[in-house]
Amino acid sequence: MSARFATLIAALMASFAAAAQKPDLHAGGATPSLLENHKTTKVVLPGYHLTGATLAVDGACSLVSYNAAENQIVMQVVAERAVTDHDGYCNLHVKNSVGEASTSVVVGLTDEEQAQAEAADRAGDREKTAQFMARSGSEWTLHFAEGGKATYKLKPETSEPGVTIFADDHGHEVKIMVANNATVLIVPSEGGCYRTGKLVDGRVANGTSGGECKPGGNWTAEMR
Repeated sequence: MSARFATLIAALMASFAAAAQKPDLHAGGATPSLLENHKTTKVVLPGYHLTGATLAVDGACSLVSYNAAENQIVMQVVAERAVTDHDGYCNLHVKNSVGEASTSVVVGLTDEEQAQAEAADRAGDREKTAQFMARSGSEWTLHFAEGGKATYKLKPETSEPGVTIFADDHGHEVKIMVANNATVLIVPSEGGCYRTGKLVDGRVANGTSGGECKPGGNWTAEMR
């Protein structure tokens, strides 16, 4: 192989190596970065090594068309965010023979859709609160290791939404909370004490006390 031919081959290989680089989208981000829902928008995505790259989109948008140059991709996308989509990302995936890079823009909801989403969130919060309250029952009778017992009935109105407050016949209040995994936490209003256990079929058979509970020690309970 002549020196001249070897030099030519080396130059061609260097040129190929320089061209064969994965897309790089670290050039400032897409413009605009926030799209109006249900509209077709021209988006300019700057970057490097984008010649011949292909573009795919997913999430809260669909692709109409695009053109890829060396340092930017110009596209037309339709924003299609659902009210139930809490993220609202339109994801942009750029790929060539060497690799792939991705970024995203956000699709905003209309004013009406935003109001619908907030109403749905409030309804969901109310449902979670109702489920939490239902798990806590309406009356608890605790039996202590020393032989005494205490009965607490649910107070219908509290100053803490989503918190179940119970009171005995003397007006002594406790918060009784039952988690999704049936763990029970009982905290007297004056603090300094907590009782925990596991609720199974409306009963706690393994209750323990912590802090300065009086009476302390183990306890059992029935809930209804």
